[in-house]
Amino acid sequence: MTGQGDTGGALQCRVFDTHACSPLGTTTGDMMRSLRRSFIGGLALAFTFLIGMAATPAAAMNVQRVTNGSSGLCLEIYQQSKNNGAVASQWPCSDQLHQTWYFDQQYPDNRWRLINKNSGKCLEVVGWGTNDGAAVGQWDCTGGANQVWYAIDYPGDGTGAMALVNVHSGKCLEIGGWSSTWGARANQWSCHKGANQLWGGVPRW
Repeated sequence: MTGQGDTGGALQCRVFDTHACSPLGTTTGDMMRSLRRSFIGGLALAFTFLIGMAATPAAAMNVQRVTNGSSGLCLEIYQQSKNNGAVASQWPCSDQLHQTWYFDQQYPDNRWRLINKNSGKCLEVVGWGTNDGAAVGQWDCTGGANQVWYAIDYPGDGTGAMALVNVHSGKCLEIGGWSSTWGARANQWSCHKGANQLWGGVPRW
């Protein structure tokens, strides 16, 4: 007797075969290798998908340049810096990435994180300041309230200009002293609806 099987031929095995008997003449080793290949292939597909998602996190965000209502200049990170603590300022508008902002809405109302496209860092009130004149700059995104801004339509005149009010301090993003100078710094101040506290390009939810 050299082998055994059922009459339907569903099992085909040899008594001296070192592999276990399996359906349709396929050995257990063959099945395990096939399952292993399928599992690895599935992992590779999932990994490729996740990498693709991570590489384009801003695809669903609004991408804008933000212009000051008083000076007409663009909000930027000074000198294209990528460092934590680099200050925000204004400069004539260009196509440079440090003047481009992702508006990342993570909340159910009109609250946004502004993420600089050049540095990948968030616009914040530096040091969690609550005083008038506290500096505004960039830092690694933490989700802290000093990095979140309400967009408020103060004028209500249909121009699209919006105030950006810091969630932590309750004060408005502005260009200090109504300056029109290139490189003038951004800071926060008690909201007064002046043009230096209004910004074009801010999305509405």
